[in-house]
Amino acid sequence: MRPPIRELFWEEDDSNVQHLWQSHQVRIEETQDVLFGIDCEDPYLIWESVGQDYAAFGETSGGRLLKILGEFRAGGAFRIFHAMDMNQSERRRYRRRE
Repeated sequence: MRPPIRELFWEEDDSNVQHLWQSHQVRIEETQDVLFGIDCEDPYLIWESVGQDYAAFGETSGGRLLKILGEFRAGGAFRIFHAMDMNQSERRRYRRRE
């Protein structure tokens, strides 16, 4: 079971924001859709623990299926390391659980 996310933590120098865009063309708004839901609806997420970190699988308002990797910080802040499109097997698994 994952702790609740209260906010997203971004590096002061925006290095993780730049990485998301430069490496995977993922915008901050897309990560917010996945983690907080679209139009105030609860998000449908699949969570997996990866050591002490977490992977979240979910959908953006544009229908993009993303895998988001990150860690929880103090106070319920979630720091995103990576966000990328799900691969084919992850998409199948996500769709089966909907």
